[in-house]
Amino acid sequence: MKWIIILSTFLMMPLNAFCQIDMDQFIKKIQNAEEMPRFPGCEEVSTDIKEKDLCARQKMQDYFNNKLKYPEQALENKVEGLVFVRFTVNEFGGIEDPMIMRSVGFGCDEEAIRLVESMNEMEESWIPGKQEGELVKVFYDISIYFTLPE
Repeated sequence: MKWIIILSTFLMMPLNAFCQIDMDQFIKKIQNAEEMPRFPGCEEVSTDIKEKDLCARQKMQDYFNNKLKYPEQALENKVEGLVFVRFTVNEFGGIEDPMIMRSVGFGCDEEAIRLVESMNEMEESWIPGKQEGELVKVFYDISIYFTLPE
């Protein structure tokens, strides 16, 4: 009986290790794609990825500046701060599963989620990430700074 337990333990180890390695590789692909997703509107700017990324960041900042509605509760309480949001850009350029990673509260978190989700309503979708030439789902982290209007 003792040998059966020991033998079964050794037989299960390689399967567990194999599954763990596959899952780790899968997660790395999603978090660190060779080509990260980009906010739309910069594909014609240049052939250089760095220039496209810079342009995309500026366009996303402009988008947020134009769409942000400062929450009443935050205005009343004079709350400012950074909200960190993580979401997934799927292989079709859609935004999925936004979640707050760092909260400010007073309605700012809900506004940050609304802003991120509103990107699904844009005319153009995000440019999806790529790994080994294939389109993949990629986590994307952003920070939205809430500054009281003057």
